[in-house]
Amino acid sequence: MKTEINAFFLAISIIAGFVILPSCTRDIDIDLPEPEKKVVVNGVLTAGEIPLIFVSRNAGLNADSQVQYINTAKFILMEQDGWTDTLVYDGALGYDGLYFSGASKKIQAGKKYDIIVTADGMKTVYATTEVPQTITFNATDLKRNKTTSDVNSALIYYDEFNIQFSDNSSVNDFYLLTVQTTDTFEYIDEFGNLVIQPGEPYNACVRTTDVQITQSSDIDFGGSSIFLCDERIMFTDKFFNGQSINAIIQIRTDKNTTGLPYQPSYKVYLSKITESYYNYITTLNLYQQTGNNPFSEPVQVFSNITNGLGIFAAKTVEVRELK
Repeated sequence: MKTEINAFFLAISIIAGFVILPSCTRDIDIDLPEPEKKVVVNGVLTAGEIPLIFVSRNAGLNADSQVQYINTAKFILMEQDGWTDTLVYDGALGYDGLYFSGASKKIQAGKKYDIIVTADGMKTVYATTEVPQTITFNATDLKRNKTTSDVNSALIYYDEFNIQFSDNSSVNDFYLLTVQTTDTFEYIDEFGNLVIQPGEPYNACVRTTDVQITQSSDIDFGGSSIFLCDERIMFTDKFFNGQSINAIIQIRTDKNTTGLPYQPSYKVYLSKITESYYNYITTLNLYQQTGNNPFSEPVQVFSNITNGLGIFAAKTVEVRELK
């Protein structure tokens, strides 16, 4: 019995020691070294449009979350075997750090582009990208409220359409699909007439069950389990290289529960994107999903900027309308 009592008091003493110890601690200030200052470039060239690229610098360990834009950089854009253009910053555009073509040069599909960016106190950075070739596709056979899902007692309606395109067998292709629609405000006026007013455009919630697309998509955008879709579908030609695709795309609709007609129109955007853009979006999405989890593995967001950070990528975009 004496041994048991001694063991009990020993355990209590150890616990008390742990409780008392924190009161003997003190705060120690540690000066962490600041990281090397680097230029950060963020830009995606779009075929047929003038270049718009942001320039900033990386934040220090003690910096706040504000992006530190650079408005005084020297920015050279070169089309290989073509022209050279100096991109300029203009505060009248209302965006710090945004550089554009002062000569209104437009980006061409199938061309390679280099950038050289210099800013005071930092290494000159370089990057190269090649704009994908244009893609031809069809968006047809729109069906209204074709499918429904009863999830968590919520009845969800989907419009759906078919998308058809042919993949190029000679290269590895990367795709991004979005569908834009516009809110409508519907009401009955004092005379009993139905009034429909357009709202602001936004990216609709889309999904597909097409196996060729879903099995070649390496990214989960974390869509709501209720809506069962995301604002974009990003995929590769890993499982259909050189083949023709005819896939069903579904669009979640906010069907008007009052019985008023709800017939939204859609703009379907299919983009060919560079592999660098695909890798950037994939790693950035993973970083955002795991950033607040202290037990997750650290995620390095993809960068293709030599001597710096960020992304210099390209895309071609085709659009089709559905009504």
